[in-house]
Amino acid sequence: YLAFAGAALAIGTVLIAAGRSAGEKLSGMRPGSGKTAAGRITAAALSLACIPLLAMMTMERNHVWNDGVRVWEEAVTMNPESHLPVYNLGVALVRRGEFEAGCEALLKAVALNPLDDMSYSASGYCFESLGDMERSREYYSRALELNPENRTARESLERLGRLE
Repeated sequence: YLAFAGAALAIGTVLIAAGRSAGEKLSGMRPGSGKTAAGRITAAALSLACIPLLAMMTMERNHVWNDGVRVWEEAVTMNPESHLPVYNLGVALVRRGEFEAGCEALLKAVALNPLDDMSYSASGYCFESLGDMERSREYYSRALELNPENRTARESLERLGRLE
């Protein structure tokens, strides 16, 4: 989070200033003399002033971070060619009960990476939730072809009576 980054920056600045002060003492310079003291105070003040700004920016982002669908929609916008954000968006939509939109996203994830058994398995679940058992079995079967260890696909096909 940005507020924590700001706090780390401020603490780092204070530690650097303390280190310089200790260095001045060890080198025989008069501590806090000249531009060095003013520079340290200015750096520390600026670092501390950043914390409220960064905290406000963090609070502004909370509306996105608190909603799984929004987070993944934003991730897809930033990286539309990667199947992982699209897959996670589909899963978030399914968890919310938005099965049609979830299936659409999961099918896009399959198209982006046709070797990802998890995208096929999640698509199978989505179609099963919509009552489309034929497509559900098709996607579970493809997931199992890609990865015979895919437990979700195997158990789902067993439950649907299509696996011996």
